Amino acid sequence: QPVVCCALFTLTINKIPMKATLSFTNRKEAQKFATLWSRRSLMGYVLGNTENGASVDVYSITPALKDWIDEYVKEEN
Repeated sequence: QPVVCCALFTLTINKIPMKATLSFTNRKEAQKFATLWSRRSLMGYVLGNTENGASVDVYSITPALKDWIDEYVKEEN
């Protein structure tokens, strides 16, 4: 079973996503991503519980950070 369901990029400005929501099967995996995100981006996040696990919202995504998120999802699945 995939650890990360998907990364949903929303709120784009000039075709650059400014927000992403990642869905995880459990809170431990969500916390792992959130920690890596904050170290990589030097920005915060919103971690929340869902019916099927947990989610992480991240903001102010640069093209390089979008690529990193895409690669993270690919590697974890």
